[in-house]
Amino acid sequence: MALTKEMTDWYEKGVIRATDGTVVTDDTVIRYTFRHQRALQSGFARAIKEYVQPLFDRIKKLEEREKHLKYVGVWRSDESYHVGNFATHNGNVWHCNETGTRDKPGTASSWTLAVKSGRDGKDAQ
Repeated sequence: MALTKEMTDWYEKGVIRATDGTVVTDDTVIRYTFRHQRALQSGFARAIKEYVQPLFDRIKKLEEREKHLKYVGVWRSDESYHVGNFATHNGNVWHCNETGTRDKPGTASSWTLAVKSGRDGKDAQ
């Protein structure tokens, strides 16, 4: 717990002001006050952790997925693909939906068409 200058001064002097403004000099009351303040801060820390931890878990999961979010080249039947991989097959770009798949893009639900090939260009003549 970080003590403010005012708290440190009060503690060193053995003086703390009650909520009604009266001065309390009993060392037991001072220890009681600091102990409860630490307990309150600890309670806030637990509450914040319970709220924030799921967010950290979600970020970690997204960052893990990002590792596989990449173009892996032309689809090959001997390769195993991860969710988030993109591969080219028959001129189209496909997104992998299932980790470990070896299915041919366009033949199973493990792939989704991301970019359809365009028409062949015409001769400029």
